Amino acid sequence: MTTYSNRKAIVPQLLQYVIITTALLIVSLGIFVRFHNLEEKIYWLDESFTSLSISGYSRSDVKEQLITGKEVDISTIMKYQYPNDKANYQGTIQGLIEDEPQHTPIYFLTARFWTQIFGKSIGSIRTLSVVAGILCLPLMYLLCYELFNQPLTSWMATAFMAVSPFHVLYSQEARPFSLWTLTTLVSCVALLKVQKKPSIYGWLIYSYSMIISCYTFLFSLLTYLAHFIYILVSGKFRLNQVTITFCITGVLNIVGFLPWIIILIKNPPSNYTSLPASSIIEYPKAWIRNLSLPFADFNINASSDLEFLIPFLLYLVLLLLLISYSLLYLAKNGHKKAYFFLFSLIFIPFLILLLRDFGQGGQMTLRANYLIPSLLGIQIICSYTLSNKLLGRNPALWLNITAILLSISIASCSLMTSTNVWWIKDRENIHHRLANIVNESKRPLIISDVLTDDEFIRPFSVSHYLRDTAKFMFLFEPTADERWQKFTISGIYSDVFLYDPSESLKNHLIKNYGYRLVPLFDKKDSYHNYSDQMFFRLEPNQN
Repeated sequence: MTTYSNRKAIVPQLLQYVIITTALLIVSLGIFVRFHNLEEKIYWLDESFTSLSISGYSRSDVKEQLITGKEVDISTIMKYQYPNDKANYQGTIQGLIEDEPQHTPIYFLTARFWTQIFGKSIGSIRTLSVVAGILCLPLMYLLCYELFNQPLTSWMATAFMAVSPFHVLYSQEARPFSLWTLTTLVSCVALLKVQKKPSIYGWLIYSYSMIISCYTFLFSLLTYLAHFIYILVSGKFRLNQVTITFCITGVLNIVGFLPWIIILIKNPPSNYTSLPASSIIEYPKAWIRNLSLPFADFNINASSDLEFLIPFLLYLVLLLLLISYSLLYLAKNGHKKAYFFLFSLIFIPFLILLLRDFGQGGQMTLRANYLIPSLLGIQIICSYTLSNKLLGRNPALWLNITAILLSISIASCSLMTSTNVWWIKDRENIHHRLANIVNESKRPLIISDVLTDDEFIRPFSVSHYLRDTAKFMFLFEPTADERWQKFTISGIYSDVFLYDPSESLKNHLIKNYGYRLVPLFDKKDSYHNYSDQMFFRLEPNQN
């Protein structure tokens, strides 16, 4: 006969079984959405830089070969977007050193190899990030299990990561961040395992994983610093065997990463994130938004309609309360080492970047993809709180909270993966529409003088969606070389378009060629509301 106490024991067991089964279904859904609509999403500016890097050419190569004031066909542009026999892996490394030394080479070398094996297409190169994102799921489970030894918490965190709009977003990007998430998780698991059972083999695995992570993304150095703080605090600042061995592995890590450190010293990176934000209020606004991205992303910004903005702001307030409560709950109820580890993982990378932003002026903490270790820690503490509350008092309330959070995450992923545009695509959100207009023309010519170091490759993004009949003409920089005016427009083209032209180019075409510029997009067509001067059709002036 089942007693009352036995029934009380059975109920949590049944609840755990239901939760774990549901988590498995959610993980399956998360794998599916990572592949969904992969090829059709806008291939934007940053991804075009990825393609340039894996092609083995540098920006200077492109400028020398293509910025001539002469017509360039699509196949020639694709030479600088995919691997080819004329450039090798050394070219990929050299291009990064010259153009973007802040991007370490492992992702780009792997992406080059990947496209050589699986084909030259947008879907193929993005699949590398998809695979990395899927591999993150079992690593998230292992990390939580090492921290808490609770299968329910591990499944909860894995489920949240599976349908996290932030992780799904970067699993569909031809950028290093999905792979960086994977290497971060690997290094965290390796550290916790070797701390529990020290061995030379275990420490070598940790050291190797940390070096690989640093060569995947530079900010892994901040993850290592978080690990160092954790080891010191968990060891009560004593010079014990674990602390000494960790310091020895630190020396190995420095030696292993020294070649790229020398590169960074000789060729310091220059990036727009070194510029300060337009207003101090932009920082807390971005931080709050960054905290929400792992749980909800509906492509909402300050200019969104109030009917969408107000509910989202309410959700943000509730989410901030949950995160704050979870930090306190873990501090009070969790194992101290777990708390120290997650506290270090969340706050150390953020604080270092914050010092950089406020000390020298910058936007590092405004970029959620630079704060991946912190966001992983936040997801874990929330999962720990929710999973433990489900087995405590008033489980119905916490079950509803969990269901709402997961439902919002799933809705976010569904919306995000079913559309071809999103906030991350920046100005390139109009490129599908732009390509449709160009492809309706029999013999189109696109003229562009967008030639700053950061944006000169932007037209390459739209070239992935154009027919072979389209031609480009890249002109010299007006501020650097007056030869940009020395070009002719052949009469063989049925339509001539301008892509993000400078004022000098527009005035030159109006005064010297007698053209009339017809804008094809207005401000509301871009997420960032600044595409009104981005695309024109040239037409003869009727006056």
